[in-house]
Amino acid sequence: MDTTPPTAPGVSGVTGGAKYNTPVTITLTGLESGAEGSYSLNGGVSWQPYTAPVVVGASGAYTVVATQRDQAGNISPISDPVSFEVNTAFPAIEELSCENPDGTYGIGSVMRFKLVFANKVRTIGSGATVTIGSGGSAKTAAVVQNPTGASVLYFEYTVSAGDTFNPVTVSAIDLTNVRDLYGNSPGTVTVPTFNRPSLKIDGVPPAVSNRSPEPNTASSSSQISVTFNEPIFVESGLIEVSRTGNWYIPVVLTEAEFAAIYYSSALTAADRQTLMFTDENGSPLLHPQTGQPVGPYRKITHGLKLSGSTYVPDTATKYVLDFPFSAADNEDVTYTLDLNNDGDTNDPGETRTIAAGAIRTVLEKTGYHKQTIDVASSAVSVSNDTVTITLPKPLVRGRQWTVTIPAGAFRDGAGNTNGEISWSFWSAQVATPVIRVDRYSHGWGAQEPIVSGGSITGYRPVGNADITTVPTGYVRVRIDCETPGATIQYGTLTMSSATVDPTGVGSNGYRVSTNADATATDLSGIDSATTYAGFFPLGDGALDTAIKYYIAAVATKEANGSDPALTVSDRGYEGAFKSIIMYRQPGSTGPLRFQGSNIQGGMPTISGFPLRDADPDIRFSKYAYKTGTDWYWISWEIVSTWYNQSVRSNWQQGYYENSYGNYLYSYKKTYW
Repeated sequence: MDTTPPTAPGVSGVTGGAKYNTPVTITLTGLESGAEGSYSLNGGVSWQPYTAPVVVGASGAYTVVATQRDQAGNISPISDPVSFEVNTAFPAIEELSCENPDGTYGIGSVMRFKLVFANKVRTIGSGATVTIGSGGSAKTAAVVQNPTGASVLYFEYTVSAGDTFNPVTVSAIDLTNVRDLYGNSPGTVTVPTFNRPSLKIDGVPPAVSNRSPEPNTASSSSQISVTFNEPIFVESGLIEVSRTGNWYIPVVLTEAEFAAIYYSSALTAADRQTLMFTDENGSPLLHPQTGQPVGPYRKITHGLKLSGSTYVPDTATKYVLDFPFSAADNEDVTYTLDLNNDGDTNDPGETRTIAAGAIRTVLEKTGYHKQTIDVASSAVSVSNDTVTITLPKPLVRGRQWTVTIPAGAFRDGAGNTNGEISWSFWSAQVATPVIRVDRYSHGWGAQEPIVSGGSITGYRPVGNADITTVPTGYVRVRIDCETPGATIQYGTLTMSSATVDPTGVGSNGYRVSTNADATATDLSGIDSATTYAGFFPLGDGALDTAIKYYIAAVATKEANGSDPALTVSDRGYEGAFKSIIMYRQPGSTGPLRFQGSNIQGGMPTISGFPLRDADPDIRFSKYAYKTGTDWYWISWEIVSTWYNQSVRSNWQQGYYENSYGNYLYSYKKTYW
């Protein structure tokens, strides 16, 4: 009798844990001759007789076990289970969504879409996309690859400039290189319902629709406005309103204005020397022969002011651009200074050149040429789609300005920020012309204009202790306008003059003239009809005539190309005052020289005053010109009442009081 059970059958054709997307054929092996085989596809829950290889094609999860009964009726053990899965269809898409909350998304925002599948899927490469929108403006969100498998796939798109979807829609889904875990590929994909009416993409930065002032127009306002094509909000940045290109430099600065520039922390020592030469003590460098400030900006006086009903010299300290420099700052200016008075200018520092544009460059370092406004400050206000900028300081007239609003200063509701915004305009009205008189006093270092036929033909130098060089009696004048391209017209007025009258003046006596100052009516009556073409002379060439001259200038600017015409400037005024001293037969002996001050017995308190009282520095004692028994001294630098002292071998007894643009005549002055 056979009581030995057969061995468990083997299972072939499938592999444990495998996933199949096509039918599989299961074969039982190791069946004894005549034995009956049985198999189960559900792990032994139900059994089927095995008569031939079994084909499994239906999708599902299976666990195969098998057994056999031999002819004696003995039953084998159950074979080890072999589990596998069969799935021949790609899983359905159950849901399409976007994980971004409702809202409007701008440039740089990441849109994240999610596809939910009925079963796990995975990516085998790139290529799957979700199409946002349709037509030529459609964009594709790329799959976030997942090679291991999950029941969801994510797709991302970064909003680019120009994208506009209102609302966001999905028109197509491409599942290239997406497989399920059985290896099935998707067929035709139908886009599930996607309804997000409040989900929007706005990839268009805010654009300027209007600005004020408009480009290449003239404005007298202290406000600048920019209107965008949509509501905007403040972000961050600095708005600049700056003078354009090779802007014209200031000809005259107040003491406070110059100090703010000169002591700016942005400047180096070399920068400061570009503005004003200084000595070893840091004081303005004085000319080694004339004793006057050298430059380029000279600490002197300039201009007129109203006193009562007349105009008198403004004696406040100013920093005035040296005569050779133009407001255009477009030419090199070279100084040759015999600093040690050895007869040459070959020593270090005696030749100095200020290059064209150098002063402008230094001023730009300090920010002189611009105003800067923080967009987050109270000077910037936003109302819906319009930005209004209130300038901290009014724009000076007759200059071209460039407004620069940096990229990122403002944003729209989607977070898109503006690109850089820049345009130019002009401040209304031509700048008032600035008149400079190249003031000097007869004496060492003076270069006095020689005039013939109304034109300057050369210059007459005056040496040290020089009593033989005849004063020319002329001074030169230049006019600048800080509005580029302006045409200047000018006129002059000989307001009052007096020729020395010695009649009736006795020994140790004197006489002073009382030339009248100009009134407002006098100045407004000057006919500014001569077109300015370059500096010109004023004077009469006489030794004994004191004169008060006044110059008036006005400037115009016509339209040129894209530049607008500007309204005519205000009139600019300046005075040129020829002051005379004549001593006849003065007591004492030796060359006659003059000293003095605007303070009797004290140091001058007016910048640029040419004399000092009892100062051993020979630069401040001016030698007079001698002809016969008469001595003459002419100055164009006196702008106040002043006190005269003279020296021969000794000092004169007492002071004489005189005033600008007048003569002082002295006869047989006594000396100590």
